[in-house]
Amino acid sequence: MDRILCVGDSSSELIWNREEEEISLAPGEEGFQFSIDTRQTNTGLNSPVPNTFSIPTSGNGGNTATEYNWFIDWGDGLMEYKSGTSGTTAGDGGVGILHTYATPGEYLITIKPADDRDAWFRAFGFWTTNTAGTANTTANRQKVVSPLTPLTVKMFASDGATDLSLVESIGYSMFYGCNGVGFTLGDNFGFDDGWDSVVSVGDSFCNNMFNSCSSLTSLPSSFNLPVGITTVGANFCSNMFASCHSLTALPSLFNPPTKIATAGAFFCYRMFFDCGSLVVNADFRFPLLPQLVTGPTVAFSQTFCNCTKAQTVNALTIINGNPAPSSARQTFSRNFPDYASLPANWKQ
Repeated sequence: MDRILCVGDSSSELIWNREEEEISLAPGEEGFQFSIDTRQTNTGLNSPVPNTFSIPTSGNGGNTATEYNWFIDWGDGLMEYKSGTSGTTAGDGGVGILHTYATPGEYLITIKPADDRDAWFRAFGFWTTNTAGTANTTANRQKVVSPLTPLTVKMFASDGATDLSLVESIGYSMFYGCNGVGFTLGDNFGFDDGWDSVVSVGDSFCNNMFNSCSSLTSLPSSFNLPVGITTVGANFCSNMFASCHSLTALPSLFNPPTKIATAGAFFCYRMFFDCGSLVVNADFRFPLLPQLVTGPTVAFSQTFCNCTKAQTVNALTIINGNPAPSSARQTFSRNFPDYASLPANWKQ
């Protein structure tokens, strides 16, 4: 198949027009795929004008500017090379990478690193606030249908690294506010096997990762957090699923890593806050953390607050045999069936 190369306005833009040719990801190859629907809103499928999508480049939690150097297959027969720097505010760099489709509909987008650099995917992600004229608008977020492929260590740090204690904001706000009616997580999305060797992560790991994804109903059966972590920074999984109002159930194997011995402040803070449809029952395992040396500041605070469905306290084995952290607050709502028997500092 012949490939036509067109050079854009700058050296950071190369465009390939081709027919019936797509970027494919071989097993173990670095890359990320997700699907979008340019018609998707939080109420249904509409016909948008213009018919566009912007890949968000406000990743890394806005802490530091991060370079990206990507090949992008937009799923409509166009592949581009794009390089640039992520934004450090909602509007700075948050314009993202804009593409216009000829026909409204659903498309598979593939992003691959254009070189062998580590931490090649850190620029990807939405900001925590909506900003007009950028990829961070509500309308753009709602077009995301599903992240499909696993996250690797090399996306955020050095390939094969095990100590990520100085790497902050992994997964921070990655899909914040993606509340289109069809938003779901693909069966293969999650942390790949390479994360099993990671023993420490820095601040804000998975913080706000799916916050306000109000159409998300469930997680893939295989979805889990890295199992070998012993040390985590502040805000570990804070607000990870907060305000996922449609989330009804979690995989029975979903656990925080049970080897954690040292944790920073706000551990699992508001992790499932305001998940009004979530049922915590015998199929749900939120286990003991037997290696935790001391309860971190504000541990499990408001973790299940405003979860208003029927709950079973015995399913939450974190409070069976492990003393409640003295600084926890409002972990459960007042309508929790066993509310009266809970330790005082776990009550709303």
